[in-house]
Amino acid sequence: MEYGKIHQRKPQERNTMSRPRSDPQISYRILVAAPILALLFSVLAFFWLAPASAQAADITVNTGADENGAGGSCSLREAVTAANTNATFGGCTAGSGSDRILLTTITYTLSITKNVDGPTALTITSTITIAGNGATISKNAAPNFRLFHVGSSGAPTLQNLTLRNGR
Repeated sequence: MEYGKIHQRKPQERNTMSRPRSDPQISYRILVAAPILALLFSVLAFFWLAPASAQAADITVNTGADENGAGGSCSLREAVTAANTNATFGGCTAGSGSDRILLTTITYTLSITKNVDGPTALTITSTITIAGNGATISKNAAPNFRLFHVGSSGAPTLQNLTLRNGR
C-alpha cells in the first residue's frame, strides 16, 4: 500500500441467484390465519385444562314427614342436609355443587328446630333451588321459629312454593 493513496475496497459481489419472491396472497392468508388459529388453540386448551366443575344434583323429596336421618325416605330436612354437605343423608342422594330439591304438591310440616341465631327449622349453607311444584312448607303448632336460616355461604332460590306460619 502506498502512502497517500486512498484505499478503496472492492465492491462485494452480489449473489446472482435471488430468492424467489413469495406470493402476496399466501402471505396475506398466513397473516390472517395465524391469529385465528392461535385463538382457537387457546380456547381449546382452556377447556381441556380447566378443572371439571361439579354438576348440580337433583334431590327428590318423597315423604312429607319431618325426618332427620331416620328411615329410608328422603324428607325435606334430609334433602337440605344432603345438598349442604354434598353427601348422602337419610334416604336422600348426595348433593353436588348447586343442587335442586324437588318437592311434590303436598304440605311439608316442619317441627324439629335447631338454635341457629334463634330457633330455626332448616339452615341453608350452599346454593340450593327448592322447586316446590305447588307445595307448601309450614311449621307445626309449636313455639315460633323460622322456617329457614341462610348462612353466609347459602344462596337459596324458591320456586312455585308457599311458606306458611314461619316467623
